[in-house]
Amino acid sequence: MKKIAFVIPPTVELLDLAGPVQVFTEARFYGFEIDIEFYVFQRNPICTSGLGFGEIANFSDAELKEGDFVLVPGMDQNYVRSAAFRNEAKFFEWLKKCSAKNVNVCSVCNGAFALGNAGLLNGLECTTHWRRVDELQLQFPKTKVLTDVLYVKNSNIYTSGGIAAGIDLGLSILEDLAGASFVQKVAKGLVVDYRKNDTK
Repeated sequence: MKKIAFVIPPTVELLDLAGPVQVFTEARFYGFEIDIEFYVFQRNPICTSGLGFGEIANFSDAELKEGDFVLVPGMDQNYVRSAAFRNEAKFFEWLKKCSAKNVNVCSVCNGAFALGNAGLLNGLECTTHWRRVDELQLQFPKTKVLTDVLYVKNSNIYTSGGIAAGIDLGLSILEDLAGASFVQKVAKGLVVDYRKNDTK
């Protein structure tokens, strides 16, 4: 059974996390078998809306294999710009190791900065929230940051735009795993339109 591990960063944007989580929760309601797990890289994260989380395992406890997924949602940009975030070298190295063993590494919104710090965006096209496109491109000049796309898939590296685009990425992943008719059923259950990229 495949596994999807959500890493909850400090100052997480709640819908960046909850949107794709709900996609796979709804898929399980319709009989799709996938393990959903949650991890942190700093204890007791609190989302930007002020909601805190209980005790959650550290990312180092995750046991992921080829074909599994890890997803990093967006977070407050001031945190992304902070020394505390840049000093999360162990987490970035873990993401790099996940990718090296063909785990699918995904981001929503400015979670792409974590992938960039892990060196996973070099030579690839990617995307992020439209407000962060220029900053991501400046910080990681070896990547090409696309605008006006919902998500970008490059082999096992996936990035998506901000907030609700995480739902679109989740549905796209689910379509790859379970097919078009199943994902349409899940989208209907979520009461959302499944928006596909025209270009990527």
